[in-house]
Amino acid sequence: MYSVPKPQKVNIVNAIVAMTQFVGAILHLSTTDIIPDQDTELADFTECDFTGYAASSAIVWGSAYLDATGNGTSAGTAKTFVATGSTITNIAYTYYVTTALGAYLFGGRLLVPVNFAEAGDGVTLLPTFVFQGS
Repeated sequence: MYSVPKPQKVNIVNAIVAMTQFVGAILHLSTTDIIPDQDTELADFTECDFTGYAASSAIVWGSAYLDATGNGTSAGTAKTFVATGSTITNIAYTYYVTTALGAYLFGGRLLVPVNFAEAGDGVTLLPTFVFQGS
């Protein structure tokens, strides 16, 4: 068992989001209805394809901080996804983050599913990386 002092959690998160893999990372929406965990892989996700969908532009990660539970955390730039029509519809259940080259970094479940059924349906997400070292 190990213990990571709180100030080091911030340093660890700052170091991780500065790594090449995180610079230029991309946020994606997925129709996959799962709860991502440590065994989840990129192949487990089906990327949304609703009318007007595109994966996000590069995430810019903010300076790390300690969240309310003492975890080292970094929030990236908010990303908005909006349907431009109703030709192809999706329900998004999950999101995932990849490197700029497409390698899987991590994923999560949306708090509530988002239905993209007509022009104007949308959601804004704040990608967040959390280090829970004890």
